[in-house]
Amino acid sequence: MNKQILVLGAGRVVKPMIDYFFGHTNYLVTVAGLEIAENLNFISKHPQGKLLSLDIENKSLLQESIKSHDIVISLLPATLHYRIACMCLDFGKNLITASYVTPDMQSLNEQAQNKGLLFLNEIGLDPGIDHILAKYMIDLAQQQGGKVISFLSYCGGLPAPESNDNPVGYKFSWSPLAVMRASKNEARFLHNSEEVMLDSINVFRQKKQISIQEMPFFAYANRDSLKYKKLYNLKDIQNIMRCTLRHKGWCEFVEALLLLGFLSDAPTFDTTDMSAAMFTSKMFGQQNSSEIYSEIKNRITNLSAMSSLEWLGIFDEKILLPSKHISPIDFIVELSLRKMSYKPQEKDMIVLHNSIEVKYPQEIKNMEITLVDFEQNNDSAMARTVSLPVAIATELILENKISQTGVQIPIFSSIYLPMIEKLKQLGMQFYEKL
Repeated sequence: MNKQILVLGAGRVVKPMIDYFFGHTNYLVTVAGLEIAENLNFISKHPQGKLLSLDIENKSLLQESIKSHDIVISLLPATLHYRIACMCLDFGKNLITASYVTPDMQSLNEQAQNKGLLFLNEIGLDPGIDHILAKYMIDLAQQQGGKVISFLSYCGGLPAPESNDNPVGYKFSWSPLAVMRASKNEARFLHNSEEVMLDSINVFRQKKQISIQEMPFFAYANRDSLKYKKLYNLKDIQNIMRCTLRHKGWCEFVEALLLLGFLSDAPTFDTTDMSAAMFTSKMFGQQNSSEIYSEIKNRITNLSAMSSLEWLGIFDEKILLPSKHISPIDFIVELSLRKMSYKPQEKDMIVLHNSIEVKYPQEIKNMEITLVDFEQNNDSAMARTVSLPVAIATELILENKISQTGVQIPIFSSIYLPMIEKLKQLGMQFYEKL
């Protein structure tokens, strides 16, 4: 019997998932979005595929699309998931997203359970594969009678070493605006049983250097790690910290952007006939763009960061901005897209490393799992690691292999065990020390 799958969101990240679905002859897939990525044009030519031009504000078409499919995958911006989830409740459809569970989404838990529906979230890379590997390790340690006293997790989507050729060590494999907004997050974690809170600037100042698979990285705290104490059942934990990985240059660069106010959403400026240098001058209230360089140099004492700002082009008179009203963060995104986008033939990489310390009656043991993935067959590592877990979860739900209902994340063995096995079959390399 054919299964009808609706994918909301038609970005480049979708392709590996669609290839996976087309490997099942009974899966019929509709990919819907207002803008269809060029690498998805093959879908309309496949007997199991369909492309649908869909404006999310077209409520009647959206409802009809959800109603006529067996399962819904939302890869839309996270702010839209709740609206989609409410429609899935109305029409009795299971839902999958790769985004963090929001309070609005969590509020639907009881209603979903009452209808026997599963709204599975956080099933991409981070969050997603990080949950899967964490719970696999933690459950194994606890089943062996150990107490997990330390949990450290590191994850980053980065240029592969041969493509890491700019001073900030980063290129965009997902939304540039989302990357910059995430850089404004505060962080909370546990260190030696003491709670630590950092504002956004100190998140980057308190970076640490780490080597994973003999590759050097810098790591900085990622959002609120304390909530994972309950989610992962870590009653005896003394250290818990989730971190983002970056190459050399990124942390100093972002710290400078934060200090200067370049990641702010206000004020906005009319950029008609405006250069990058003029925008920077106007933002700081200077009429003469030649004076702004000295002012910023006095504020930013880190030579590497100052050099990166120059490279980005904030002082460049030759860069003309598009004619519209933009904020400082929009300005940085505009410049970053020009300098930090992947060129054809350049490759990205994903590194995810989980490490735990387990206390047994006679010893303390370290356990580690590392995932390293690179672009394959023109599918970026980011696209593979975000969309393939979604595809596998969809398969498990359609085959009735997951019993959980309600609003959930992938922390159950019925999800993480087959997920790890299938990801290995798809060429993802896991280095285990258990």
